[in-house]
Amino acid sequence: MALSLALPRFVALRTRYETEGQAVTKYVRFLHEDGDLHGFLRADGDEIVTPYTKFELEKAESGDDSYHIRNCYNNKYLVIKEGTMWYIGGADEPEEDASKSNCTVFFIRALVGSNNYIIRPANLPHFFLHRATVSTVFDHRMLNCLHRFNGASTSYEIIDFDSIIVLPKYITLPNPGEGLYLSSRSLSGRQFLQFGSDDYLDTTTWFETFTTNDGGARIMCKSSNRFWRKDSTWVFADSSNSTGEDTLFWPVKTEGNAIALRAWHNMYCHRHTANGMADCLALTANSISTNSLLHIEEAVRSREIYNVSFRTLDGRIYDFSKPLIVTQDVDNWSQQSTQDGELRFTYTETKSSRWDHLESWMVEASMSLSSKIPFLVQTTISIGAGYEGSYTWGETEETSKEISTNLRVEVPPMTRTRVTMIVSKGAIDVPFSYTQRDTLYDYSTALTQKHDGIFTGVTTYVKYDIAEESLIAPKQSIAEESLLAPKQSITEESLIAPKQSIAEESLVAPKTEGTVSVSA
Repeated sequence: MALSLALPRFVALRTRYETEGQAVTKYVRFLHEDGDLHGFLRADGDEIVTPYTKFELEKAESGDDSYHIRNCYNNKYLVIKEGTMWYIGGADEPEEDASKSNCTVFFIRALVGSNNYIIRPANLPHFFLHRATVSTVFDHRMLNCLHRFNGASTSYEIIDFDSIIVLPKYITLPNPGEGLYLSSRSLSGRQFLQFGSDDYLDTTTWFETFTTNDGGARIMCKSSNRFWRKDSTWVFADSSNSTGEDTLFWPVKTEGNAIALRAWHNMYCHRHTANGMADCLALTANSISTNSLLHIEEAVRSREIYNVSFRTLDGRIYDFSKPLIVTQDVDNWSQQSTQDGELRFTYTETKSSRWDHLESWMVEASMSLSSKIPFLVQTTISIGAGYEGSYTWGETEETSKEISTNLRVEVPPMTRTRVTMIVSKGAIDVPFSYTQRDTLYDYSTALTQKHDGIFTGVTTYVKYDIAEESLIAPKQSIAEESLLAPKQSITEESLIAPKQSIAEESLVAPKTEGTVSVSA
């Protein structure tokens, strides 16, 4: 039996199974590697904190337990690959209609007495989102990939991604109220962690963090290369063990750039004074209090982002606006000569660009960005002129300006040339990799290659369609003439205005050459 429950917005999907006789825990991930399986989903990920294992659950309209599932690497929705039974992260837009094969709605229901969930596609009511096994597929390349299956369902543990905190690599931990930094101090022959330094350039206040595959953290003192270690009461900075359980902590996000650190038995680190040790880090609190808050600052003087490489193959195109259509005509009534016509079109060009990444910490140091800018041309993502300068992650650079274009056309004799301007606007999401170069407090540098970038842009693009039509009325055939009103009698003809003489004809308005008529 399954139940409907409220779910987090950002999640990781974890599943457990046996392989080669051993029980393993794996995360569902987007296959970003180039090759035949690019874009497929596979339950074989070892790390939880990657852009490939982060998914967004977007509420659908088919019931309380209905969702669209979107992979945060490329912001595309999970959908079945056309003509197959396999699921990919490949839909640019959500589709609610369960009668369509590209429906992106899934029902997610909790199993009674369990922390696990089953996932069922709305357009296949008797199937489940299943991890492929040797008994369900013949192609071993597809093992552990997700497909539709009408047998036993794979169950998934849904992890709140926002509860997983990845600490910045290089940090200091100030106490904002007193201006004191946490530092590694030798007290009574032991290496305590004490709020005792007022200088952020004191090397004993610099720490380096290491994130484990499941989101835990180990913290090392840069001055001694020793890890934090939890004891029964105090936290010491004296361990050389980078894998032990006693050096593992779990960051908990609180407010702003503050965290709490949880250790075993759900005990929290906090500022504590006892036995002659003042304002030292201890492990005796069973809940989060003001003294548990550790404020994070990056120990970085400046940051450069460059070598930005966009994955246009995984780009998403969406949110098209209703196009603006303006039509103008140029008429050439001359029977002999081609004439030039000039038309003027005006439209508003709107552009925006935003670079973002997986981490959410505010950077105090200045950051510079050097990057090309993706843009949309009809249904294709191209890479154009670049941006270079200071930048803050997640900040939107937006411009809007009025553009006028003079368009010259050649119009053949007795022809109307019709020019139609079509102004469209659409949005794109494009994943990117980049190099991050940090200058630390001691002026040393740290280079990191990252793959968690996502570019979001809005582009205005213009297309001109040109068509021609003859101004000469088509001649009627004899058959068509016979369908007209019968010839008038002499008496009727006498009621018709007499034919004009040559002199009278000269009073008739002449045919206009090069006349421009505008219609919107």
